[in-house]
Amino acid sequence: VPAHPTGERLLVHHHGALAPERGIELMLRSVPLWEPRFSLRIVGPAEEAYRRRLHGMIAELGIGDRARLEPAVPPDRMIPVAAEADIGLMLTVGGTPQLDHSLPNKLFEYVMAGLALVVTDLPDAAGLVRARDLGRVLPAPTPEALAGVVNGLDREAVAEYRRRALEVARDLCWEAESAVFLDLCTA
Repeated sequence: VPAHPTGERLLVHHHGALAPERGIELMLRSVPLWEPRFSLRIVGPAEEAYRRRLHGMIAELGIGDRARLEPAVPPDRMIPVAAEADIGLMLTVGGTPQLDHSLPNKLFEYVMAGLALVVTDLPDAAGLVRARDLGRVLPAPTPEALAGVVNGLDREAVAEYRRRALEVARDLCWEAESAVFLDLCTA
């Protein structure tokens, strides 16, 4: 997708199913510690009781002007909606081999959307971000650590990570990776 200019205010984005193990509450608890130039948008489906709980957290934390929950979008709109933002969050909490080595779709969707990435320090996701210079790795899953990483991103760094994401998207896509996958299937 075409990139928009990186502005003075930076939109931090997360999409996917909203559930307690997805780091949503960590994101919300971190927002009061963010510099005013950052805001958070969370897009995705949630059970109604959990969505109410999240809205309650937003009100309790007093961040309604800087954090919002939006409903899920159809899959073909996911990348264009993400591309409206500047930074993509993937805060998967590890603990099992499957989670520790996961590379969720959202990671690649964020790359295709041209977002700077902030990911938890899991071997494969963090390794990809570091190797391709796509953003920052969260050293610990705490609101304070997340705020430190977010606040440490200046406009120029975000713009450069976004540029790199769109460059890397040409390699991390089906068109480039399908031959590898098909070779593995026929081996």
